[in-house]
Amino acid sequence: MDRFVLPSASGLLLGLTFTPLGGPVLPFLAFAPLGTALGRRHGPGDGLVPGFIVAAVGHGVGLHWMIPALSWRTPLAVPVWLLVLCLIGMVAALAVESALRLHRRWRLPLPVGLGVTWVGLEWVAAHVPGVSYAWLNAGGSLAWWPWAADWISLGGAPLLTAWTVGVGLMVGDAASTRRSRTLVLASAAACLPVIAGTLTPKDRSLGTPRSVAAVQPGRPAPGEGATLFAWQEAISRAWEGRSPDLVVFPERFLAAAPDTGTSDH
Repeated sequence: MDRFVLPSASGLLLGLTFTPLGGPVLPFLAFAPLGTALGRRHGPGDGLVPGFIVAAVGHGVGLHWMIPALSWRTPLAVPVWLLVLCLIGMVAALAVESALRLHRRWRLPLPVGLGVTWVGLEWVAAHVPGVSYAWLNAGGSLAWWPWAADWISLGGAPLLTAWTVGVGLMVGDAASTRRSRTLVLASAAACLPVIAGTLTPKDRSLGTPRSVAAVQPGRPAPGEGATLFAWQEAISRAWEGRSPDLVVFPERFLAAAPDTGTSDH
């Protein structure tokens, strides 16, 4: 039963970390139920089912918007959503199984191994032709709590993934084996970098915008197939060489590529 319930719990928690609801703590606990489920089950094939469930449930939460977004175009919105979840789940199953294999053969600690292989899963998801996406990363809710992950900018999203996944596995392992030393190590791995991030001096203030250029809705584009750079040159000429702090375009430009031409609509 724990091979299904605990991975499902991890998947639900992982899905919440794709939103602001995850907060600054949940990213470090999302993979703990999975760590408990794996426990000492390190045999061949033991990671396939848990890995599939975690990713399918988690991304099912994170990609829930696909259903209403596709419904107005096709009646197959739900089947397409389920197909995407199955594809992600299969890659995640291989990721968890690979981490167990690394642990069996090379004695690589499972938190380290799964952190690495889950980074591989996210890389694959970001490079699938036609349907790639790269915004559902483990620990993503820390983006709304920058004080908890300021130092992570040194390594980017892969380091954030490996960090949160590894800590979660250590917490789950400590819960399943009652090893207090592992729990202490997990706490240190999570808390010390956070403390270091809060002590890092930073100044992100851009100041208050003092000059704004607004492009009027009826204004023609500066040339056929004008690019964003052409607009920049036109605005610079209108401002006599000065550069405004902000440039506001009409709503009709928001869904168009920078090199898309304009029309009467």
